Amino acid sequence: FILKSADEPVKALVKEIGSAAGAAKKQMDEFAKQDKELEYDIADLPYLEKRGRDLQAKDDEHALLFSSGKEFELRLIFTQAQAMDYATQLCRGLIEKEDHPDRKDFLRNLAKETADFHDRLMKMLTVG
Repeated sequence: FILKSADEPVKALVKEIGSAAGAAKKQMDEFAKQDKELEYDIADLPYLEKRGRDLQAKDDEHALLFSSGKEFELRLIFTQAQAMDYATQLCRGLIEKEDHPDRKDFLRNLAKETADFHDRLMKMLTVG
């Protein structure tokens, strides 16, 4: 928000999401310190899927950089909503494979938190 602006409710929610993401990363790093078998930096996606995601991220970045006002705000809300939905589904998939109780609880809580963020963002996209 140094170069772009958004209405205060949008800005506050995006900052809240950023703070939650930082806290989640900190916890994940702690899990990795406790269990040396955890490896987060292994690319496990097929090349074309990773390439498609990279291209989408570049398109989203371009759209955000070259928009302003309400268009910027709408794009920001939309991209954040997409990210929160993806995070929720990723957590749900990981829960199915996780056997460590603390990590499983962390993933359940993170899935709930990201789903809540998604719902709050979607409410900001109301048409009226």
